[in-house]
This record gives sequence, structure tokens and C-alpha cells, in this order.
Amino acid sequence: MPTPSPSTVLLDLRRLQRQSAEAGSVDALEALLAAAPPEVASPGCVAYLCADERWVGCEAASRLLWWLAGRRRRLCSEPLLEEALLPLVLAEEGYPRRCVPCLEQGLWLWEDEVASAKPPGLADEDRAATEEGSPRERLAWFSPLPPVRSGICDYSAALIPELARHFEIDVVADPATTPLPEGAKAVISIQDFDRRAQEYPYLLFQVGNSTLHLEHLSRLRHHAGAVVLHDFYLSHGVCAHEADAHLGGDVFERLYRSHGYQACWLRHHDDLNADDRAIWRYPCNLDPLQWASGVIVHSREAARLAEDFYGTSATSGWSEVPHLKRVSPTPVPARQAARAELELPQEAFVICSFGFLGVAKLSDRLLQGFLASSLAEDPSVIFVFAGSDAGNRSFRLQLGLAVADASRRGRLRAQVRFTGWIPGPAYQRYLEATDAAIQLRTSSRGETSGTALDCMGAGVPLVVNEHGSMRELPQSAVLRLSDHCSPQEIARALERLRQDEDLRDRLREASLAHVAAHHDPSRCALRYAEAIRAAGALRIRRQQWLEAATTAVERGADRVQVANALALLRPPRPRQRQLFLDVSVVARHDLGSGVQRVVRALSVQLLLHPPRGVRVELVRASDEGIGFHYARRFALELLGLPDRGWPEPPIHPQPGDLYLSLDLDQAGVVRQRPTYQLMRALGVSVHFVVHDLLPCLQPECFPPGAGDWHQAWLEVVTDCDGALCVSRSVAADLRQWLSERGRVGGVFAIEWFHHGSEFCAPTAQLDPEERKSLEAIPSGPTLLMVGTVEPRKGYLDVIEAATQLWEEGARFNLIIVGREGWTDLPQSARRTIPETVRRLRNHPLRDQRLFWFDSASDATLQGLYRRSDGLIGASYGEGFGIPLIEAARAGLPLLLRDLPVFREVSENKAAFFPEKADRTELAAAIATFLGSLQEGRLSAQLPAQSWRQSAAQVVHALGLVWQEAPDEAVPPRVSETSGPEDAGEAEVLAMSPLPSVLVVQRATSWGRRLRRLRDRLRRLKQGISWLRRLTPASLSGRARRLRGKWRRRVDGALTSALEPPALQVLEPSSMLESARPWLQDLERRRRSLATRADQG
Repeated sequence: MPTPSPSTVLLDLRRLQRQSAEAGSVDALEALLAAAPPEVASPGCVAYLCADERWVGCEAASRLLWWLAGRRRRLCSEPLLEEALLPLVLAEEGYPRRCVPCLEQGLWLWEDEVASAKPPGLADEDRAATEEGSPRERLAWFSPLPPVRSGICDYSAALIPELARHFEIDVVADPATTPLPEGAKAVISIQDFDRRAQEYPYLLFQVGNSTLHLEHLSRLRHHAGAVVLHDFYLSHGVCAHEADAHLGGDVFERLYRSHGYQACWLRHHDDLNADDRAIWRYPCNLDPLQWASGVIVHSREAARLAEDFYGTSATSGWSEVPHLKRVSPTPVPARQAARAELELPQEAFVICSFGFLGVAKLSDRLLQGFLASSLAEDPSVIFVFAGSDAGNRSFRLQLGLAVADASRRGRLRAQVRFTGWIPGPAYQRYLEATDAAIQLRTSSRGETSGTALDCMGAGVPLVVNEHGSMRELPQSAVLRLSDHCSPQEIARALERLRQDEDLRDRLREASLAHVAAHHDPSRCALRYAEAIRAAGALRIRRQQWLEAATTAVERGADRVQVANALALLRPPRPRQRQLFLDVSVVARHDLGSGVQRVVRALSVQLLLHPPRGVRVELVRASDEGIGFHYARRFALELLGLPDRGWPEPPIHPQPGDLYLSLDLDQAGVVRQRPTYQLMRALGVSVHFVVHDLLPCLQPECFPPGAGDWHQAWLEVVTDCDGALCVSRSVAADLRQWLSERGRVGGVFAIEWFHHGSEFCAPTAQLDPEERKSLEAIPSGPTLLMVGTVEPRKGYLDVIEAATQLWEEGARFNLIIVGREGWTDLPQSARRTIPETVRRLRNHPLRDQRLFWFDSASDATLQGLYRRSDGLIGASYGEGFGIPLIEAARAGLPLLLRDLPVFREVSENKAAFFPEKADRTELAAAIATFLGSLQEGRLSAQLPAQSWRQSAAQVVHALGLVWQEAPDEAVPPRVSETSGPEDAGEAEVLAMSPLPSVLVVQRATSWGRRLRRLRDRLRRLKQGISWLRRLTPASLSGRARRLRGKWRRRVDGALTSALEPPALQVLEPSSMLESARPWLQDLERRRRSLATRADQG
């Protein structure tokens, strides 16, 4: 038997998981793993695991998961589904050989799978349909069609006759206003489709960046089909206020689902500033892409954008089908007739720019280039802007004034014409009449230029710039300018086309050849058919998974857990990698400690600056203590955004995701150990921020037993994938701790980063009481100490040394900023804290020379930094020491205990006193420090790092790529915005191409009105809930009739106003968000089977 290649092996580890959990020892497991055959030791194989509760909590789980590092995993979380789904997993992996390791026998057992085996539930006729197809297969076609003015409408009208050779096509549109397109069998209403949806094995949705597609997108949400993505950016459609009624939720919810919190933050500030940056920066298209069973694009540019936003695997399974276009060179008689019809002189040299006027089409720069060229002084030249102003009338006026000014100054003898909107036949006449065309673009929405292809298909010499999909046009067939071409570059290109007839001939022949070779309608239709059938096969495969799940439910499995298992095994695609930031402690109760300030500051930076291709989510421990939920309310609060009432379901971890615990929660982490192993089994990389090891290294400075808890916490941490230490010193301590326990080498990664220094609210204002407290501090040298009052901070040492200096006649102020620590512990467990507090409260120079701010706000602390002359760091041990760099940012010199971490953080740019200094030595060091301050011999030379730089270090330590907020894709500015490339006037107007300020003001106003209406309807729903719960048996006959009447009226109003036409099911708190469609499908299938049984 030939040895299988690694890519054809499925490693079924379920038996091994259960056996290793029962064994109790890892010795046998390690011996078995060491003897693994080469084909399963390769990262190319796929592991199939279960979520056995005993296994995730045992030591064997860590050993097996370390061994699996780098391999793909498929995990089934529902025991009753494991065997039922195994054939489907094998089918999706291409029917590999299956290897089942057995711990009891110490063997790796091979089980051959038959490559021709058929997954259960796929009938022979279905398999034949998915592979070969038939001309009579039914296809439901979703697209606006003529007479609607839209480039997509015209495209659909041209494609339907070609695709009708492969499918029987019913167009879903308004039969009253949509003539039957050539090639289609019927035009049916969207309501007819809802009733007959199961009759169509194939669905095709033509989708663009317009509100014209919203009603069809609402059907895609519940009836997966192939999506033709004409514009990668859909934000002008799905972020419009009309989208709320069709897609549910609001613009913030849709932006969040596609792009996370940074998009919501930008949109919030857009509303405040009457701007539209978020809509231009973010495509907001993840929902439609995930609803689709297949995606068809026209260019590599759209795929590139998808990979930029959603990761390199986002386009897996996508199909690229070029725009269809017939070659139609213009004969001389047709050219002459077209010019006569358009009143263009036969001898003129005509240049056209097609499409609407706008900054996105560089119309203003194009006019500047023409006016700067020699062609402007040639009376035989006519330059035609052939297209609508799309509502940008002030922009059209600016262009007209520029033309008039050039003519008045004598610099324009050529003609410049503005046609306004032109119908299809007139557009064709201009194509026939023109000698050359120029199509420029900026701020691409990921579209493909239909007008550029029209020009090439007609043999019109074409000038383009290297922007978006136009950079994919062959250089031999077009005259290409740079992406950000200047007016001078445009002028040179126009002059070259005018003067070089041979160049025009070469471009004409090459463009016709390119269109014939790559855009032939019959070839494009064949590729469409292949992509549509592939999408249909995925729909059938989903039904197979539902059949297996239904069987498991019938055998007693919980429906929610089954839906969760399906979501974990078949997550929505494409999906973004997630970086889960655990903020469990600070989200529950912010104590304002140094650690929690770090948590808040890093969370803000990572939410607003997520790593490239990664979505950042804050998470918190579940109320039950096991598992994690999204912490959306806290994330919005942290960013200063209003609470939007979003649910906080369990997190949905997937292979490639990362988890980072930012806070210090020893008991919580120990309790979550099984959760971490389950996440790692799913392919999540689990990391922890290690702030210090001080409870283990200096137990006398912590409550009794703290060292034991910290060691238990460290054992859980080091059983996972890695640690991010807050300094090199902490990293060295952690390596030493591992070495002492024989943990040298291995796959556990240890990295480090440094904290930032600026305050999260740098402009915080002092209230009157705080200002009064600061003004009460007397003049003179002032030394500051910052940190929680606890034993290791060395406060008692400094108070005693300062007291000695005051008794000797020294005049300086000592300010201590920090709350009293460990107040929830009994006095006997608080070490030196009671004595320190007693000294602070009862000191004879309290509020004269010694000041204690035990509840200082950030504003007060900033004021104290500005008021002070130097900072003392007397801690016996620190992981980092945030006050050091905060003080350095405020320009304060530093006096520090001589610790390795303080030398690292201060870069040796500080004054130091001995690590073991007694009271006398410390007093001498303070006196020397004060003398140096007065003589001006000390200055703060430490370069302060920002929290953004700190977050970038965290990102790099996790092996991710840091990126600043993107600068591209901002709204093109003169005074107006513009829409997609080939939109007609109606579609452009639907995209709100008004001045950006007016757009946002109107949209915001309507958005507020709609939200108020939705809130009222929700209150109505709550107020009459009693009516819906009443049982008919408890009512009189008249009351039953009234109840039925009101329930029908209310249900209809609420369904149309609040919810898409979908099956509503109860969503318990344990359900994954992505499991909702599976649960709805299971319920739908249950009802369907029940109906059949009743009918049978």
C-alpha cells in the first residue's frame, strides 16, 4: 500500500483524547507521540478532535496540543454529532485516509476511506446536477433591470440571454414595472419568490454599491446563493438609513459586524462633525459575503481588497469572471452617421470622457490637463464630458466657469461640451463618433469599469490611470498613466494620442484582441454557470449537515448545543482573525490600579488600531466563571461611545485567533484552565500578559497565600502558548522560574514590551475641590511618590527618611498619591499597610510637608506631576513602574531604588540609591537629590513612549502586523462626493451624491426619526405582550375574536417594521452568534418534517 501524503491524512484524535484523560499520566502519551509516523507528524494533516470535559482539564491536553502546533483542527463540541459528522468532514477534506492513534495499544491505526464514498443525504440526481448541470435547471435572478438607470441593470440585461443557455431563469423584480428580459422565462415578485423559494436550486444576486439592492440583500440573508459583487464597497447602500428596514439593526451594528469598533468610532465622530469618512473608508460588506454560498467578482482588484480587509483566505472558493463584452469596431459609415446625429464635425478630433462628473472620476483634474495641453488651442478638437452631473450641480458649475474663464483669456479655442445624462442609444453614438477616450478614477469602490471595456470593445483608443481594477488592463491595449496622475501628465498623454496616429491604431487593434480573447459573452456565461453550480453544491452540502444535526436532536441532543457545534465546524466565510483581549476584572470593577490603567490604555489603542487583518474584541469571563462572552458594553464605554444595547453572547473562537489576558485575575485564570485548553484545541493561540512574579519572589510583601495563588496562575499560563512580559527583567524572571522547574526550551514563547506614559484623558479638568487641594501645597521643592499603598512600595522607608530630614531642618514637600491597598482583607493579613496608613494620617507634618492623596483623579495626578520637582521610586520590586515614565513625560527627574527593572525602564537616566539602603542611606540620597535639583544639575532625559507605541510592541510580540488607521479611501473632496463607476443617474442619486455635509445632516436626521419610531414600536410590543400570551380558553367568544384581530395587526406591524421575514427562535445566552442561522434552519426543518408527517 502506498504511503499517503500528509495532505491526505485525517488524524482522528477522539479516542486518544479520552484514553489519555483516563490514564492520568502523560508518560504513555509522550511515548506514543514520539513514535508518530512521519505522515501524521507533518503540519499538512488535519486533526479531528472532540470537546471531552475530562480531557480539557487534564495535563495530557497541554502535551497533545503542543504536539499539534501548526496543524489544522476540526473540533466537534457535541458528542452525539461526532460520528454523524465524520463522513462530512472527510468529504470536505477530499476523502483522506484516517489515522486513529490508540494509547492502550501504543499504535497508530490506519483506516482507509473509500474515495468514491458518497456523503449521506446527497441523492444521485443532486450529485449529477451539481456536476454537469442541465439547461432546464431553475435559477432565480435578483437584480434591478431596465428601465431603472443603472450600469448593473444594463449588465444584467446583456447577461441573461447568454446564461439562459444554461438555466431556466426567473427574474425576481416588480412585474408591473419590469418588462420580461430577453432570455428570461418569467418576472416574479419578491413575494412570489418567498412562497416558492424551495423550487429554485440556484440563486444569483447581482449586488452593487446602491440602495437599489437592499430588498434583494434581505432575501440573500435567508436564502444563500451566488453573489456577483460589482462593487467591493457596499457602504453607500448598506449604511443608508433605508437599510435598517431591510437588513435589521442600524448603521453602527453593520459597521461593527464588518469592521469592529474602529469603524463605529469613526462613524460616531462623523455624525458629530457632519462627515462621511467611515462610509468611504470601510466597505461594510461582510454580512452579504458570509450569507452568500459563492462569490463572483470581475477583477483581481476586488479579491485584493477582500484579502486586505478580511485576510488572505477570504477569497477561497471565489470565482473571477470577466465582464462580458462583444467586439464591435465602428465602421466608417457608422462613424459618419453618429457624428451627423450628434452634430459633431466630420473632420474634428473628438475625445470623450464617459460617466458622471465627479471628483472620484478626476473630472476637475482632467479638465485642467486638457486646458494645459496644446489641444485646447486647436479649433478642430472637441472634448466631451458625456455623462450626468449626478446631482453635483455646483461641481458642474465650477467646471463650466473654468471653461468660460479659459475661453475669455484666449487660452481655449477648442470646444468643451457637457452632455448631461445620455440614454443608451446616445451613449452608443458617442462611442461610435469618438476618436479617443480617457477614463480616470480615484477612491475606487472595488468596481470594474464598464465604460472602459465599452471603449475597448468598440476599438476606441483609451487612456486610463493605474487605479483599482484599471491597473489590470494590458499595457499594450491602453495608454496608462500613474495612479495619482498630474494635469501635466494628462496633457502629455492627450497630445501624444492626437499626434501619433500609429499609436492609436496599435491601441485599437490590441484592445479589440483583448476583448475578443477575455470577454467573449459565451465564454463568460460558461464560467458563470460553473460558479453558480459550485455555489449550489455548497447549499446541498449545508443540507447534509442539517440532516445529520436533525438526527442528533431526535436522539436527544440539545438544539442550541448542536447549532453551536455546527457553527464551530462550519463558521461563516470569509471570517476575520480575532484578537480576544480579556478584560474580565476591569470590566466588572475598575479599581484604578496600575495594572488596570495598563488594561484600559492598551485596550483603547488596540480597538482603534487593530493589527492588519485582525479584529480586536474585548471579552469577559462568563457570569458562571467558565467560558468568555464579548464585552461590548465595556468596549463602547471605553471608547466614549453610547451604549447601543448590543447582546454579549459567548465568543466564537476559530483557528488562527489569538487570546491575550491583559488583566491579573489569578483565581479566574485557574478556574478557566479547561476553557484555555478547549480554545487551543480549536486552534486559538493563548497568551497572557505577565506583569511580574513578585508574589513568588517576595512573598513577604503580599498577603499570606498570595505566592501559592500566583504560582498556580503561572502554571496555567505556562501550559498555554506564550507570555508577554512588561519588561525584559520580568521576562528574565519568568525564564528563571521555568528553568527551576525543568521547563527549558519547548514551544512556550516569552516576549516583552514596555508601557506607554500618557494619560487616557490628557485634557481632564480639575474640579474646584481638586484645585483647592493642589493650591494648599506650600511652595518649595516637592517630591512625588505614586502607587497603591502596600508593603512593597517602600512608603514607610521614605516617610522615615523624610521625617529625619525635616527634623534636621530640611524644607521640602513629600506627596504620596495612591489609595489604601488590601482593604478587603483582615488586618492580620495586611502586612505593613496599617502602620503605613497610621503614619500618613497621624504624622505631625501632615498637610504641611507630608500630603496623601488617597483618591486622586487622573486630572489631580496630572496636576501633581506638573506641580512637583522630582519623583521617588522606592519599591522593593516592580514589573515595570508606570509612574517613572509618566513623571519623565512631565519632565521630572527620578530618584530610584537600584533595581534591574528601574535601570531598564529609565535607561540609567536617573539617580539611584542602594537596593538594600537603610533609613540613613535613603535620607542621604534624598538630600543629595534635593541639592542637585536646586542646583539644576538634574533633568528628565528619559524619552517617553506613548501607549500607541506600546500597543505596537504588543502586536509585534504576538507575531502580528501593526498598522495605523488607513489614510486611503477617504471621501474625494472638492465640495461633493460621488458614487460608483458605472452607475446611472437613478442609482447615483440613491447613493446620496450630495455635498457631504448635507448628506450626513439629512441621513442623521432621518436616522434619529427612524430610531425613535423603532423605539416606540418596541415599547408597543412590550406593552401588549400580555395580549399575545392570553390563551383562547380563558376568553369569551368576543374577546377571542378581538384577541385574534389585534394579534394579527400587531404581529404584521412589528414584523414589517422591526424584523426581516425570517423564522424567529429563542436565543439563549449560551448560543454563539454565528449559530443563529443554524438554529433557525434546524427549527425550520423540524417544522417541515412535522408538517410532512401530519400530511402523511
